[in-house]
Amino acid sequence: MEKRDRKLFARLAQINYEYGDIVLHLLSIQYDETAYARSLRTLGEAHAHLGSELTERAAELTKGLEL
Repeated sequence: MEKRDRKLFARLAQINYEYGDIVLHLLSIQYDETAYARSLRTLGEAHAHLGSELTERAAELTKGLEL
């Protein structure tokens, strides 16, 4: 496993570890629509970016392979 793969997994593990706190934070600000929307956007963008990186890495690894 390459160093960048370990970094991707470390980021994924960190998000997983922080999910409880993230959800509690979102619940605590749910009535402040601006803060709530900002937090949802930040979380969504972080997931989208990480998801793209994971997908791109998988494509690199499977280039030329038939799955």
